Amino acid sequence: MILSVLAGQKSAQEVIEQEQVSRTFYYQPLLTARAELLVRQLNGLIGAAALTHAVIGLSRREAARIKCATPTLIASASGKRR
Repeated sequence: MILSVLAGQKSAQEVIEQEQVSRTFYYQPLLTARAELLVRQLNGLIGAAALTHAVIGLSRREAARIKCATPTLIASASGKRR
């Protein structure tokens, strides 16, 4: 299913329609990756609700799970790592 899209044989829309795959299931890895990137870029200083607004299609519970699971490094003002 996904391999046919990567090979350029089908579009994502065709796969979703033909395989009866939900859009959320198909795009979930992309949503998760985008959310993890935002959490890392902002050093974990983004709330789950704000994360759902930044990543369209992500639920509040999924955002909270991703936020908790994503390791971040917060440096103090002196440059020392905690």
